[in-house]
Order: sequence, then structure tokens, then C-alpha cells
Amino acid sequence: MSFVPRLRLGVAAAAMGIAGFAGAGVPAVSAAATGAAITIHEGPPGCSTPSYCFAPSAVTVNAGATVTWTDGSDSPHTVTRCTPSACSGAGGGTGSGTGPASAQFGQGQKYTAAFIGTGTYLYYCTVHGYSVMHGTVTVVSASSAVPAAPKTGAAPPLTLATLLVAGGMTTTALGIRRRRTR
Repeated sequence: MSFVPRLRLGVAAAAMGIAGFAGAGVPAVSAAATGAAITIHEGPPGCSTPSYCFAPSAVTVNAGATVTWTDGSDSPHTVTRCTPSACSGAGGGTGSGTGPASAQFGQGQKYTAAFIGTGTYLYYCTVHGYSVMHGTVTVVSASSAVPAAPKTGAAPPLTLATLLVAGGMTTTALGIRRRRTR
């Protein structure tokens, strides 16, 4: 393959990575996770057990983001940071902030907490106990920008774009290097 086609191939691959296959409806870069939503369910299909649960039970957000819990069950609940005595020896996690601490809220009601300090925050429902209902919020620094999970279950678009850009730049560099060595 001559230098010009290699260069075109590299530029095309880089452009597709940057564009993120916009024509296919896939964004080039996912937005950073600036918040999360958790629903309280009762039994399947929302829970893997017949009792209550937080779904999803684990979320990751950027520092400064909020997490909102919505009670989708028929019972009141709380969202409270763990202590070793309340959570079967599990502490509240490594997060440097205070963590969630709600009053009881009922069906259709919401509770929102902001997470500033990085680390993990283990929480539970004081009404039903840690063994029945618990979850984790992981907070990362904003510079670690958490890509939003794609709705399709496919690999995150950021990864695809990054690979295409890297592949395109490598192809371009190889084309230039081979041209110079001939």
C-alpha cells in the first residue's frame, strides 16, 4: 500500500473515531456521570430476592454529583450510611463526605443526596435492615470522568472512539514512517 492510501486510511479511521459513527446514532464521547437514579423495588423482577432492594445496588458518580432514590414499593424506607454496628461489621466505606442520611420516605417519594468526597459510601435501609437492603455509591474525582453506561448494553462509545482514533493515528504514523524509510 502506498503512502497516500495509508494516510487516507489513517485519517478516515481517526475521523470515524472522533465522529463516533454519528450516522449510526452513537455519540463520540459519553457524558460524564453527573448523577444517578436508584429505585427501591419490592421483589422480582426489580429485585433478585422476594424482599425489598435498591436497584441498581451499586452506582458510580463523579464528585459533586447527586444520587436520587425513588421509593417504588408499598413501604417506607430510609437511605442511611452504614456503621459497623448497624451493617454486620461493614463500615460506611472510604468516602470522606458524610454520606446519605434520609428520613423515612414513602411510595412515590424521592430522596436526593450530593456526594462531594471521593471513595465508597455503603448505605442501608434502617426500616428493613442491612441484611435485606443495602447498596454502594462510589464517587470518583471529576478528572476521572465516568462514562455513562450505554443503553444498548454494548461497549461504551468512548472506548470505540478511542480505539478508532488510536488505530487511525497508528496507521497514519506507519504510513509516514514507511515513506521516510524508503
